[in-house]
Amino acid sequence: IADSSFKNLSSLKLRNCKNCKSLPSVGRLPLLKDLSIIGFDQVQKIGVQHHLPSADISVPSEGFPANLTSLALSNAPKIYRSLME
Repeated sequence: IADSSFKNLSSLKLRNCKNCKSLPSVGRLPLLKDLSIIGFDQVQKIGVQHHLPSADISVPSEGFPANLTSLALSNAPKIYRSLME
């Protein structure tokens, strides 16, 4: 994702990687509007996680892109839990 060829990406759909443990940070994709993560049973984090004690949640340290308008999670229970904790 650090490669400049990804900077204009506006939609990203990641599907069915049962053995993945983490995903790269999406905060480096400034134009990303739609993010869909489906079937990532083992992924526990997106990028480097940063715990916010005041809100008691963990979020990607670079955050989500400012333009992100849609985040879909399906069959990604560990990511969902890490965002909700």
